[in-house]
Amino acid sequence: MQLLSRNLILREFGADLDIIRNDLAATRLRAGQVLNEPGEEIRNIYFLAEGVVSKFTVFETGQEVECVLVGRNSAVGGLSALGFATALTRNVSIFDAQAWSIPRQRLAWACRQSPRIAEAVSRTGEDQMRYAIRVGACSALHGIEQRLSRWLLSCSTLLERQDIGLAQELFAKVLGAQRSSINPMLQRFQADGLISLGRSRLTIVDREGLHRRACECYEALELRCCDAERRSGTPYPRPGIAHPAGG
Repeated sequence: MQLLSRNLILREFGADLDIIRNDLAATRLRAGQVLNEPGEEIRNIYFLAEGVVSKFTVFETGQEVECVLVGRNSAVGGLSALGFATALTRNVSIFDAQAWSIPRQRLAWACRQSPRIAEAVSRTGEDQMRYAIRVGACSALHGIEQRLSRWLLSCSTLLERQDIGLAQELFAKVLGAQRSSINPMLQRFQADGLISLGRSRLTIVDREGLHRRACECYEALELRCCDAERRSGTPYPRPGIAHPAGG
């Protein structure tokens, strides 16, 4: 059950985790797997142990833009256990990932049994709402260079590694930008020694340098991860940057 403890929300459940322990199923997610479509009933909730899930807002034209990036610091579909059972976003695992899944009705029952579980689940929704609001404002205010830097750093933190195995067109998709604007920026980052590019692969080489290119939204979003760390009592590794003593 080692992977069970990797999700920070499950850690927050503390001893009350025993209420749902037998309902949690180890689940492998494939890169590109769609967990929910907007308007669908949410049937399962996912607590990630590894990997990340992008929550996309889908427009009437079919275009989609990422509004929240979820890792092992949160849950996908958590608020459905508190009554919000209809998906508002397209939830996509953008890497192969490992998670613990639980039927919505079982987690809803656990929330009624345990105020501690209900509070932790509620906070996942609050945190993701703050994230989406910040990202929306970021998209309106900041340029592609700043937003791309912010996204790469955030994704790397959640993955706990410097390598990000994604095709370049997906970077454009998550930022709601044209690929023609993303590719030259990635080439510039590589020329400046910030990243290394390979076939469907990007490696952060100079994390501090990339941090200097990012907007202030990166640090604001990092506070969300730090809050989850403090609540779970688990420092969240940041590749290339030592975690400050005392959280």
